[in-house]
Amino acid sequence: SKWVLAEHGVTMFFVLSGFLITYLLIREYNINHNIKIKNFYVRRILRIWPLYFLYIIITLLIICLITKFKLDSNLIYYIVMLPNVPFINAENYPVMYHLWSIGVEEQFYLFWPFIFLTFIKKSFVKKVIICIVFLSVFRLIIWYFMPFSKLAILSIVNRFDCMFFGALV
Repeated sequence: SKWVLAEHGVTMFFVLSGFLITYLLIREYNINHNIKIKNFYVRRILRIWPLYFLYIIITLLIICLITKFKLDSNLIYYIVMLPNVPFINAENYPVMYHLWSIGVEEQFYLFWPFIFLTFIKKSFVKKVIICIVFLSVFRLIIWYFMPFSKLAILSIVNRFDCMFFGALV
């Protein structure tokens, strides 16, 4: 069905995202023998945040003007780049369902440069494979013991293992 195809597309988005961000980190590391973390975050912020927040502002203006939609406490999740939380709780704002994936990507970017710097110096491939296996097994265990729980849904939505697989490639 259409949902199965969409799921594969999102998975590929995460794999590609993990690959591209790691490629950029490797390129910077090879040139400078280090990663300037502050510059990394500034580049990510300038690339993603302006369009993300412009979309939210325009969408909310239109929704609030055209319908009787009222903002609630979920707005904070969109502001602090956690749109996957309302998604997991099935409390998305109208026409903002898709923003969960941008939130997951941004959350991955929070820790990946630090892990990358640790991994790049000592058997990078082996450690990334361990992360992929650990996260995948964790997801299976959670689904086995607590299917459709908030933690199980979070493990499916936050596909860090897919981004790690892209990093491995």
